[in-house]
Amino acid sequence: MPQPRGLLQEFDQMLHHRRILPRQARILVGCSGGADSVALLRLLHGVNQGYFWQWQLIVAHVNHNLRGLESNADQAFTRKLARQLHLPFRVKSLELRSISGSKISENAARKARLAALGRMATAARCSYIALAHHADDQAETVLMRLIRGTGVRGMAGMATSRPLGTIRLVRPLLSFPRQALREYLGAVGQPWQTDRTNTDLQFLRNRIRHELIPLLAGYQPNIRRTLVRLAENARLADRAITKEANCLIALVTHQRRTCAYHMAIQPLIGSSIAAVAMALRHIIVAAGGRADQIHHNQLLAAVRAVRRRALGTSLQFSRGVVLTIHRDQITVRESPARSERPDR
Repeated sequence: MPQPRGLLQEFDQMLHHRRILPRQARILVGCSGGADSVALLRLLHGVNQGYFWQWQLIVAHVNHNLRGLESNADQAFTRKLARQLHLPFRVKSLELRSISGSKISENAARKARLAALGRMATAARCSYIALAHHADDQAETVLMRLIRGTGVRGMAGMATSRPLGTIRLVRPLLSFPRQALREYLGAVGQPWQTDRTNTDLQFLRNRIRHELIPLLAGYQPNIRRTLVRLAENARLADRAITKEANCLIALVTHQRRTCAYHMAIQPLIGSSIAAVAMALRHIIVAAGGRADQIHHNQLLAAVRAVRRRALGTSLQFSRGVVLTIHRDQITVRESPARSERPDR
């Protein structure tokens, strides 16, 4: 299959520059049969035909069985494409229904899909899973998180690379817009499957894609690029905050006898509010609190109390975790459920 030089060369240069993937690796390429994942597969296969990259690519398809014959057609299409590219093919079939028989949420489906890809990668001895999220997906993700409420880390959107257990999940297309990928597929004469649920406006992401972003484009024509740039800046900020917070976390001591975590107040007073909040969240979770039940306002109240040395103040978090401010230190006492366990 002939390859146009433009996008393929740009993709190759990006891989060299960002070092998302090593020169040699076994990579499981998630492919639904849709335009984005087909473009990713063709691009990875295309650059792998040169002399530098020496990957072993394995095509993986997850059949959600949510669209009847259309789901089966996607699977058959992807299998045929893998055969045309002379690549091994793996498939995992899922039954994504709740106990009541209704369809499960988008988030639950995403988690099930990632878990299935993880199992396939392990079985195929792959160190990497490549997914086809692109710049438009990143822009949509940032907006979705802003609508639902988020912080700096949430505004960073999807990471180009992150761990998934012992495997590395990579998104090589995050810097490429959807339109460029479709133009590439047109240039190489590569068809793809169309998922009609991508236009179903009952899903928030689809409403953002088809309604909100076009509306925002009326105010800022480059809104997608602006949101992607926001994500990049937020990621840089999050890294700086995380680095500072980790320095604080390293100062924490844990006493098993008293089932409590201790930390001197002075380093907390001299650090940024964001880093202190992140460090306190980490300690509270370590003490048995639930991360999803630590509310932003509650955490900020704790930070303010610590910074003004509000002696004797005790703040209670989820699962009975209690943070107490003393003269020279703070104490975070473990939840009763956690401290009652004989061995930890």
